[in-house]
Amino acid sequence: GWALTMLSKRNRGRGPVCNSIGQNIGYFLSFVGFLALNDAESSENLWRPLLRMESNPEEGLVSLG
Repeated sequence: GWALTMLSKRNRGRGPVCNSIGQNIGYFLSFVGFLALNDAESSENLWRPLLRMESNPEEGLVSLG
């Protein structure tokens, strides 16, 4: 896999650790990121001003429905 091509021979044993840490960080960021974009209050106070979008205090930026 990727560990054989990206890591040096000396560090190839750390490939599974990097994979595990990367998967956990990705899962955490995707879950928390979705919640932050779905929440109307955080979207209104943080994301819309940052992205220079017009105000809509009743909806988040993304939704499942």
